[in-house]
Amino acid sequence: MTNKTQVSVGAPSISAMDLRRQPGTVLDSVYYRNESFIIERSGQPKAALIPIPQYNELQRIKKVAKSNLFKMIDNIQKRTSRYNPKEIQAAIDEATEKV
Repeated sequence: MTNKTQVSVGAPSISAMDLRRQPGTVLDSVYYRNESFIIERSGQPKAALIPIPQYNELQRIKKVAKSNLFKMIDNIQKRTSRYNPKEIQAAIDEATEKV
């Protein structure tokens, strides 16, 4: 792991070749030291290697965000169901003309 560079997300980068050469060392760093890495190929970021607890937390956040989005959409649909879609479009058109 000699070729680490910082990327915008703050995790050190490692080339795919270095990962191929030292998979055990990299995986130990992720598992035991709670480190994350950006995997690069030809200098371009291709993937992230993160500890399982971080991955699980990201999945949980994603699930909650998706659930909240659908709740908001349902709420908007309930509040606007009494309006005719043409009336809504006319109101949007009128508002955008004023801007």
